[in-house]
Amino acid sequence: MRILHDNGFSPDELDNQRSLIYSNTIQGMLTMIRAMDNLGVVPKSAKMQRNASILREVVQTDQEYWPFTKETYEALKQLWADEAVQECFSRRAEYHLHDGVR
Repeated sequence: MRILHDNGFSPDELDNQRSLIYSNTIQGMLTMIRAMDNLGVVPKSAKMQRNASILREVVQTDQEYWPFTKETYEALKQLWADEAVQECFSRRAEYHLHDGVR
C-alpha cells in the first residue's frame, strides 16, 4: 500500500528490508536442515554438511544481514537443489518454517 499510495520507501528502509531478506533466507535454510533429524530425512548429497557449515559460519560471524558472498550463494543454491531439502520444504507443515521462505 505504501508503494501505491505514498512516496514508497526511503533508501534506508530499502536497505533494511534487503538485510532482512538475506537473513531470512539463511535462517530458513538452516531451519530446514535442523528439521531433517526430527523428520527422519536423510541428506542425499555429500556436500550437505559442508554447505550447512558455510551458512552456520555466516550466522556466527554476524554476516547474515549482508549481501551473499559467492561461497554463500553457491552453498544456498546447492542446498536448495538437494532432494532432502526439497522433501523438508514439502513437509513444512510438520515444523515451523517462516512463511516467507521459498
